[in-house]
Amino acid sequence: MAESKPMKTDEENAIDRLSSLPDSVLFHILSFLPTKTCVSTITLISHRYLHLWKHLQVFEFHDDSQYPFEETERLKTFAAFVNSVLTLRKSRDIRKMRLSGAYSLSDTLYTNSFDTWIRAAIGPYLEELHLFIFPVDGDQFPPPPSLFTCPNIVSLSLCGGILLPLKHSSVVRLPSLKTLKLDICYEDVDSVDVLLSGCPILETLDLSFAPKSFSNIRMPRSLKMLKFTVDNNIGVCLGKLDAPNLNYLIINHVTFSSIGDLHNVLEAHLDVFPPPSQSASVESLLKLLQALSKITYLFMGVLTIKVKLGFQGYVDEVRFAEYILRNGLVLKNMIIVNALMDLKKKDSVIKKLSDIPRGSAICKLQFDSAASP
Repeated sequence: MAESKPMKTDEENAIDRLSSLPDSVLFHILSFLPTKTCVSTITLISHRYLHLWKHLQVFEFHDDSQYPFEETERLKTFAAFVNSVLTLRKSRDIRKMRLSGAYSLSDTLYTNSFDTWIRAAIGPYLEELHLFIFPVDGDQFPPPPSLFTCPNIVSLSLCGGILLPLKHSSVVRLPSLKTLKLDICYEDVDSVDVLLSGCPILETLDLSFAPKSFSNIRMPRSLKMLKFTVDNNIGVCLGKLDAPNLNYLIINHVTFSSIGDLHNVLEAHLDVFPPPSQSASVESLLKLLQALSKITYLFMGVLTIKVKLGFQGYVDEVRFAEYILRNGLVLKNMIIVNALMDLKKKDSVIKKLSDIPRGSAICKLQFDSAASP
């Protein structure tokens, strides 16, 4: 009588299913995993995969050590692992790389390692690069200039302690870049402007930094989504915002001196931080609201406790005041400057606005005939 074969376990069945997959599918699966996981576990599944990781074109290296001087050995281990992977790989072409770790100018292990690793990724096949630096003692890492001339990179993310070494004479050519994220500590606005000038088809821009200067940033007209946050205590007023293809706008602590074409914006989140001139902040906000003619969703978080409106009692002006009264949930004071209204119109406007239900229970409505608009 023939002996029955033992039943395979679920784990063995899973391994068999993996073994039947073509390499292209396995590479795609591995592209979603940290490189350390790929190298350490894939060989446990099957001998067939012993050298499979050497053909990867997508890498993710992450060192969560934020206090490197206390963990020198850990850094050396991390650096040795990254160096080994990049040295032993069979494919010279890196398509995607995510790299994060601590950085210090006082240790050549940091400076040499990060520069070498990023240069290994730079080339005509690079499509995505995501770099996050933990700055040690405020030290910032300057990416190699060749990064800013990658012809096929589509997505670039530079976060943490990174310094953009860009001048007006710098060469920036990123003809394929569609998504750019800059979340950096301190940066000169001119460097950001130079970078953006070399991105002709940029669609998604996420900016977050504390500017050292207040020069103009020329936003690419190709933008479809803009998120702009200024990390300081006074906000910033920049130049012209002109983005005819923009669909989504999110700004925090930012205003613009002039507004161009924004007729395609459908959704906006506006958290405007007033610069030293309070009236300029309100004026620029009103210009921005007027330009958002096709908007379907608007969120406003204006850090202003007093709104001053100068108008002559026109229907659209009264409607605007009504909207602010109804929807200003934290509004404390509304002062309407009515120097140009006659008494009859003034009484009519006072009665109409006084009867409006207010979004803020503490809002006070005041008419100031003496003040000028």
